[in-house]
Amino acid sequence: MPTEKQITKPDTIILPPKYYLANFRYMLDFVQEKSVHLLQAREYKFITLFNCLSEDAQCLFVRFVNRRKAFFKTSQLAYPEIAQMPEVLKELTEKQFITPLASQHHERVLYLLEIFTKNELVEIIRQTGTKPDKQGKKSTLTLWILEHIPFDVLVEIISTKSLIIKQEFEEEVEFLMFLFFGNLGMDMTRFVIRDLGHVQYEEFDEKKLTAYFKTRKEAEDKLKMEKARLHFGFLSVLYSGIELYDWFISQLPDWQHLSEAAQRIFDRLCLELGKILEKNKAEQEALKIYQYTAKSPSIERQIRLLHKLGYVQEALILCKKLEMNPLNPEEKLFAIDFRKKLERLSSEKATPKTTTRWLNEAESIDIDASFLHNVEIGTLEYFKKQEFDGIFTENYLWNALFGVIFWDIIFDENQDAIHHPFQLAPSDLRRDNFWEKRQHQLLERTSILDDKERFYAHLQHIISTKKGKANPFVFWHEDLLFHLSKCYELLDSDQLGIVMLEMAKNIKEYSKGFPDLLVWKEETYCFIEVKSPNDHLSAHQVFWLSFFKNVGIQAKVVRVNFKVKD
Repeated sequence: MPTEKQITKPDTIILPPKYYLANFRYMLDFVQEKSVHLLQAREYKFITLFNCLSEDAQCLFVRFVNRRKAFFKTSQLAYPEIAQMPEVLKELTEKQFITPLASQHHERVLYLLEIFTKNELVEIIRQTGTKPDKQGKKSTLTLWILEHIPFDVLVEIISTKSLIIKQEFEEEVEFLMFLFFGNLGMDMTRFVIRDLGHVQYEEFDEKKLTAYFKTRKEAEDKLKMEKARLHFGFLSVLYSGIELYDWFISQLPDWQHLSEAAQRIFDRLCLELGKILEKNKAEQEALKIYQYTAKSPSIERQIRLLHKLGYVQEALILCKKLEMNPLNPEEKLFAIDFRKKLERLSSEKATPKTTTRWLNEAESIDIDASFLHNVEIGTLEYFKKQEFDGIFTENYLWNALFGVIFWDIIFDENQDAIHHPFQLAPSDLRRDNFWEKRQHQLLERTSILDDKERFYAHLQHIISTKKGKANPFVFWHEDLLFHLSKCYELLDSDQLGIVMLEMAKNIKEYSKGFPDLLVWKEETYCFIEVKSPNDHLSAHQVFWLSFFKNVGIQAKVVRVNFKVKD
């Protein structure tokens, strides 16, 4: 299988000099139309004042915004499309779009130090009369400055070297862009990526696009938690696990009663901090943090920590609860296997794990040791010697089939899940209501699997009209049509439909774990999960192997032994 998308390179595209200003204005107009119910006086004030700037001043301010930094060195500002830089800086200063570095910026000190190189930080420390550690990491130097140099003194030292300015209206611009993209991970470079042809996005009817957020609280909650997680990333480089734990606990009062989208970010933050605390041997603190979320693998980690700390009965009770109500295959198999371990069901030999039983029962083959680091290729060669044809499949094949069959249903603009022109996937793709909202459409679409002519017509139509467009399920390459066609020929239509619908019920969990290979000889076929001597089966792989067995799809595990040629 190709390792990257095979997309024809477009002709060289030259963007107009002030393309970024046009994009920024588009974003402002879009938000004022789609999210007008979420805007308040402060956003309207910014938009009004921005529109009153000269074009060059607008350009420079947008340049600041696009660089995603708070502070800038004026000595490094040079853009050919912006004439008379001193006059432009003066205009932005007078209209309070930028301000010189001053003591009131102390809360943004981390962002200030970010703009300096390691050597510049060394020089700042030297100015205090202290001999800096030139071999230290930039993060170590940053921490020393934070702990030893008062902010007023830091400003004085920096100001003797260069003029630093700070972008203003940060919160207003951040919120407007957040309303447009729905997250902090995307920015205005999406326009450039699209316009240069690096990514071909699905085309949407903009009249049908809807606001990402329904209420101001929903937007503010999600923004607050995304910023907290970014700040956590900063802190995790500088501070110990216990210090991070203290910071987290201090923030909890501000993280109560979160909306759904913000709660998901809070859950991820808990998992990240819990993992750090476990690495730092702070088991009690890790256990407490995990208890703030039910997101997988929180319950598993709690059970393991309870067992490690000697609370065996508590671990057993929680294990039984997890077995009855798992969130994914990993939790189900873990709960079953760990319960048996805790209960010590008999005095006989310990019952092997579910994944281990699959491996113990697997077929074993010998391949040449030269395939040590390419075990799937070696296995494919083994079956080709048995006169089988074969391809790499893993998640790629089943995901591509899903993406092609349900393309228009995935990107349905009527489901209130498409909010801006740069979406690679609908906003509800990995949520429970993806299935709930589209169940009727998905069930109806699987009927094309029973009609060979309709299926191939649909397949060829999607590939010919959508080729190269971004889809979270489809990996474009020249053999895609052949691979999908071969899968359709070998399996029964009802088997394909059952797998597709099972995936749709929980995209997040069931779009992974599929077998590595598909081999066939005439009408005989088998999906194969390849395992080298020290490899293990994941719970998702066991799930699909069991599922395939139940619906009559031929699949098995093959264990590989390496043989050295004589």
